[in-house]
Amino acid sequence: MEKILPAGLHYGATLQSWSSNRLTVSRILYGGGSSSDLHGNERASVMFVEEGLCIKQMGPHVVELSREGGMFLPPRWLQKDSFPEATTFLAAELSDQFLKLLQEVGPQSNEAILVPASQSLALRSQLRTELSRPDDFSPLVLEGMLMTTVAQAGRSLSRRHHGKPPAWLSRAKELLQDFAGAPPSIEEIAHSAGVHPAHLSREFRRQFGCTPGEYGRQIRIQQAKLHLTKTRWPLSQISLQSGFSDQAHFSRTFKRYTGSTPLEYRRSFTSQ
Repeated sequence: MEKILPAGLHYGATLQSWSSNRLTVSRILYGGGSSSDLHGNERASVMFVEEGLCIKQMGPHVVELSREGGMFLPPRWLQKDSFPEATTFLAAELSDQFLKLLQEVGPQSNEAILVPASQSLALRSQLRTELSRPDDFSPLVLEGMLMTTVAQAGRSLSRRHHGKPPAWLSRAKELLQDFAGAPPSIEEIAHSAGVHPAHLSREFRRQFGCTPGEYGRQIRIQQAKLHLTKTRWPLSQISLQSGFSDQAHFSRTFKRYTGSTPLEYRRSFTSQ
C-alpha cells in the first residue's frame, strides 16, 4: 500500500527548513542511487531540482527532472522516485487553505503540472533567499510568487489540453513512436516536420510537457514494460526489441526510470 508523508517529512535528508502558517519551504538531499517506494505527500507542493537528476514515475508516465526542472504536485499525488546521482530539491509545501486560494487563479484540475525553468527563475531564486534569511515579510513575498508561477504553468497546461496540436507536431511525435534502432537527431525530426529545430523543441515541450528526447526514452521504457509482462522473452531479447544497445544498458536505464530492475518488475506481475 502507498505511503502518504505528512507535511515536512521526506525520504531524503532535510538540509534547511522554514515554515509559516501556510507554507513549509525545505532543501532536501537524496543520495545517488537511492529510490523511494510508491508514496504521496499530504500537502500540495511546488518543487525544483537544484542539482542532480530525479526520475519520477507517476502511473504510466515517467518524467525526468534535471537541474532547475520543477513540478506542481497536488495533495496525495502518487509517485515513485529514483535518483541516479546525488540530488538536491527546493520544495514549498502548501497548506489546504493556501491551496484553495491558489486554485482560484491557478490549476483547477487535480493533476501534476510541469513548471518550466523559464517561468520559475524568480521564484527559485526567492525560495533560496527566503530559506536562508527569512523575516516577517517572507510569507507575503513567497505566497505572491507561488500564485503567479503556478497560475502561469496551469494556463500552459490548459492550452495543451484544449488546443489540438498542429499537424507537424503530431508527425514529429509519431516519428518518435515509430523509430527503430538509433533515435533520430533533433535536426532529422525537425526536417521531417518541416520546422526549425529550436521551434520543434519549444513547441514539443509546451504541448506534451517533455522534450523529444525524454518522450523517446519513455516510449522505449513502455515497450520494455509490455514485453516484460506479456512475453517470456529473455532480458537480452527484450533489450534489443526495445531499442537498447545491450542488456546492461537496458537494465541501468530501466531502473533509473522505474526504480526497479527489469527482473523485479517482471516478478511483481508474475507474483500477482
